Amino acid sequence: DVSRYLHSIEQTVDNDGNPKETSFSYRKQVHSILNSFFEYLRKRRIIVGNPMDCVERPTSKDVVKRKHLDSFDIHFILECIDGGAGSDFAKNKSASWRIRDKAIITLLAMTGMRETALTEINVNDIDFANGTVKIIDKRHKTHVYKMNRAIREALENWIADREEKLAGQKIDALFISNQKKRVSVKCVVSIVKRYSLEGLGYSISPHKLRAAFCTILYNDTRDVEFVRRAVGHTCIETTLRYIADDDSARKEAA
Repeated sequence: DVSRYLHSIEQTVDNDGNPKETSFSYRKQVHSILNSFFEYLRKRRIIVGNPMDCVERPTSKDVVKRKHLDSFDIHFILECIDGGAGSDFAKNKSASWRIRDKAIITLLAMTGMRETALTEINVNDIDFANGTVKIIDKRHKTHVYKMNRAIREALENWIADREEKLAGQKIDALFISNQKKRVSVKCVVSIVKRYSLEGLGYSISPHKLRAAFCTILYNDTRDVEFVRRAVGHTCIETTLRYIADDDSARKEAA
């Protein structure tokens, strides 16, 4: 039933009654809404399993042309982490680290921080009482980010899981590998690529998440100076290079 419905919304009609293909973004939104609804029913034990697990996500035919991510793209990447990415073997192998992976991608996507800064975060840089995350960025600059609800929840879940994995072992690093060492930049890049390929149909780098943060924030605020300060750029020209160029007139004015 779900598959037939999703197939039925691939086309609509215009005002003249002519068939017209619906947008990829719209089909992704519908898929996401259905998945969230059935997942809610599953968690409430109204149904046994989520039927969306057997329904393929909509894929774009022109992914090469898509240069900039939007908030829905970020949502799809985060959403697919719970189910895992890749083959069944790969999903089983990485299952015990999904809480960590979700915290990593949530932080990157919702703060715009660099992956190098993320790997250097220590546990004592997290202040739940004041709702802040402190990082050391390029040129040893210190930035303090306020947690939103998603960041707080992701970090609380990971820190609890981290304590179980360490089993009393003491280590400063917030994010650790399966070898109980500080996670590397290479590992973070691999995590982002794996889940973006699963969620979007093509892989992206952590730097792409930083660019997406800039674009989304600019589209919400239309304040390029605000975006510059939010991501810690030294000059505004750098920030402008991150912002999607689909609004070139207002970007030039900014």
